[in-house]
Amino acid sequence: MGVRHAALHCLFWAKVFVAMVLSIGGLAYFSYKVLVLHLEASPPSTGATVNKPIQITNDSTSCDASKTGYSRLQLQTTGKIMLGWSLDWAVMTPRQAVEKLGFSAAIYNTFMEMNMNTNPPYDQNSLNWFGSEVGRVGGILEVTMAPTSPLDELADNVLDAFAKQLLDINSRYGVPVLLRWGHEMNSDWTTYGNRPIAYIKSFRRMTTFVRKYTNLTAMVWAPNVGIQAPFDDTTGTVHLPVSGPDFDALDTNHDGKIDYQDDPYTPYFPGADYVDWFGLSHYYYPFEQINEAVPPTYFADYLTASGPTAARSIGPGRFSANFTATHNFYQLFPATYNKPMLLPETGAPFLQDITIPNVDEVSIKMGWWDQVLSQDTVEKFPLMVAAANFEEQKFLNGHLRDWRLLNNTKVQEAFKARVTAFAEHLVTGPELVFGCDGSVKLR
Repeated sequence: MGVRHAALHCLFWAKVFVAMVLSIGGLAYFSYKVLVLHLEASPPSTGATVNKPIQITNDSTSCDASKTGYSRLQLQTTGKIMLGWSLDWAVMTPRQAVEKLGFSAAIYNTFMEMNMNTNPPYDQNSLNWFGSEVGRVGGILEVTMAPTSPLDELADNVLDAFAKQLLDINSRYGVPVLLRWGHEMNSDWTTYGNRPIAYIKSFRRMTTFVRKYTNLTAMVWAPNVGIQAPFDDTTGTVHLPVSGPDFDALDTNHDGKIDYQDDPYTPYFPGADYVDWFGLSHYYYPFEQINEAVPPTYFADYLTASGPTAARSIGPGRFSANFTATHNFYQLFPATYNKPMLLPETGAPFLQDITIPNVDEVSIKMGWWDQVLSQDTVEKFPLMVAAANFEEQKFLNGHLRDWRLLNNTKVQEAFKARVTAFAEHLVTGPELVFGCDGSVKLR
């Protein structure tokens, strides 16, 4: 027993030693990765970057956004669309996207989270790196920041520090930021969803902190397309309220219930004084869980809550002029307030694990982008001036869905042809000139 006990004792300490080595090794590797990000985000050498540093002085009249006559970061040229990418940055950087397509996009989106139980509450090193990388190729950084702590628990000093770091990115790298704060708030899949009272207060707080320091960061208010609202699935994160101020706000027609007849957007609107851009998560989703062609009017129908695809989506007997009036996002917001709009994330998914019916990947994805990047869009929706493809794939509703345009040679070539055909209306990142007053002009 003594020998066996000694052997077990040695084995135990050997496991402890191995665990310690692995832990230390893991921490060392993680520290190394953070250091690399920090070094890569240091000021690039002369000639290595497209965007140049911008001096921002709050007390200078030259940085006064109110004198431009435009929203912050609104391109001061009509008839143009800024193409963008919502990247999986662990897989592809802006530089790699430029190399793949041979075209410099104007906007690059990243998803981030803010939580008061982590230290720091958001990934400051990564945010710095995102700004640096966009500066190298030229363009605008879109930051989709999703709070995962209760909104009323977000401390002022955290929001203030975040706003200061956005100022630093604006100034140090010359990179403007479209801050998409608390996106898709009219949903049940975000921790802050279906709670308009707290959301509005939070958005206004964030706007106040940002504008304290810079006009080169614009506030983007961006719900999810609301044709199929309200969102309250049994598996959702936050369910619809059943009473109280939030219920009263969401029951926009005051009939004692929250349903498809209520306005899915306005209860969450912080007010025009706090919003620079309007955004909308607007994708093509097939009506059946199959690979089917994109209906030819899908993009416009869902944006305006009109037309055959919107009617089909909500079902017979529900579609009416009142439904269109309360769900027409373009008319309710960009057109009414004369402010720019973007699709912060968009695209058409190809279901990788479905083969019947046989609609190929190129046809599905170009069926969407032929609608978004079209003369019809430019003429009917002149304030819809930017769109970023969701360049990722993920499992959703039991299927592997792939929105990417740059991973498949045939899709990539087809999209390149679409970009070439639409070139007179597209703006590249290196063409943009930014002012500390939030102005954006073409070189």
